[in-house]
Amino acid sequence: MPQVEAFRRYLRFKLGVDLEDMRLIDTLPMPVFKTARLGRGNGFDLISWGYCASKDLYYCGFKLMLSVTPGGIPDFYDMCSARHHDINALAELVSTLVNGLALGDKGFIDEARQQFLLKYQGVYVLTYRRANQYRPNTPLEKWILDKYRQRIETTGSQLVDLMHIENLGAKSDIGWAKRLMGAMTAFTLGIYLNLLLGRDLLAVKALFA
Repeated sequence: MPQVEAFRRYLRFKLGVDLEDMRLIDTLPMPVFKTARLGRGNGFDLISWGYCASKDLYYCGFKLMLSVTPGGIPDFYDMCSARHHDINALAELVSTLVNGLALGDKGFIDEARQQFLLKYQGVYVLTYRRANQYRPNTPLEKWILDKYRQRIETTGSQLVDLMHIENLGAKSDIGWAKRLMGAMTAFTLGIYLNLLLGRDLLAVKALFA
C-alpha cells in the first residue's frame, strides 16, 4: 500500500494543497460494530467504544481524523480508536500546515495546545467558543467559521456516500486501514479528474454517472 499513498500525495501536490494556508479539521465516526455483543477481537484489536455527538451515535470502531483545504481537498488523514478525544488529534491534523489558520469545532478547544501551535508552528486554531468561555467569538470569527466549516462537512458526506468509509467491510485493523487508504486515494483522484475537466472539484459522484 505505500505506492497507493505515494500516489495520493502526488495528486495532493498537483492539486496545490501545499499552497493553501487554511485547513478545516474534523473527525468522523467509522463504526465497525454497532452492537454490544461484538467488540475487540474478531480480527480487531485497536477499536474501542465511542460516541459521536453530531450523529447521537454510540459505536465500536474507529475515528477518521481529517484535514481538508477550503476547497474540500483532503490533506492529512489518519484513523484512531473511537475513544480517542478529538483534541488529542489536533497536532496531527495541522502537522502539514505552517503559518496558517485551522478551523475546527468545539472538540478542539484547548488553550495550552492552541498557544503552543501558534508559538512554534505559526498555526492559529479558530473554533466556535463554548458559552461559558470568558471571550465569545467576534463577528469576524463567526463569519469565517460559518463560511468555511460547511466545506469539510460536504467532503465528509462525500466520503460516506461514495467511498463508504463508514462501511468498509474489512475483517481486521490492517484491512480497515488498507481500505481507507484506497478510498481516500480514489476520492482524491476523482477531485483531480474534475480539475482537469474544469468541473466542480467535489462533484465526484458525477464521474460515476
